[in-house]
Amino acid sequence: MGSCNRAEAVQCLYTKTLDLLSRDDEDWAARLDLLRPLAMVAGFQKTREGQRECAAYAANLAADDAPGALAACRRLIELDAELAAK
Repeated sequence: MGSCNRAEAVQCLYTKTLDLLSRDDEDWAARLDLLRPLAMVAGFQKTREGQRECAAYAANLAADDAPGALAACRRLIELDAELAAK
C-alpha cells in the first residue's frame, strides 16, 4: 500500500470500509485502520470536491453513518474515474 496509485488507494478504502461495516462488533481499532487509506486518498485528491468527500467520509464514519461513509467513498471512486478519463 505504500506506493499504490490513486485507484488502488480508493478501492482499498472502499473494501476496508465494507469489511468493517459488515462486522457485528464495535471495533474502534479497525476504524483507526481506515485512517491510512483515507490519508492516501486525501493526498491524491487535489480538488475541493475530492477533499470535501474525504471529509464527509470521515465525518460519516465517526457518526456511525455507514450508508453515508460508503456513499462518500463511492463518490471518491467516481471522481477518480472522471480524472482518469481526462
